Amino acid sequence: MGKLIFAIPLIVPAAFGAFLLFTPMKKLVQSLSWMPLPMPEEKSFGYRALEIFWRGIGAVAWLFVAGAIYVTFTAR
Repeated sequence: MGKLIFAIPLIVPAAFGAFLLFTPMKKLVQSLSWMPLPMPEEKSFGYRALEIFWRGIGAVAWLFVAGAIYVTFTAR
């Protein structure tokens, strides 16, 4: 039970990573943007680059969470 306390702060990056990985792109840009930005065309290079960028950040957040869980539960 003591090690579980260390896993509780991982909820925030896990939720943020899931949000970035699974939210539709248009909603993602609208929710993370503090000012209205024009949305690139769906098949354009800019749209794909933006999507890969946000999905990459989400994947890195999940890798961070997985690594932290591994370190937390394998520590002696």
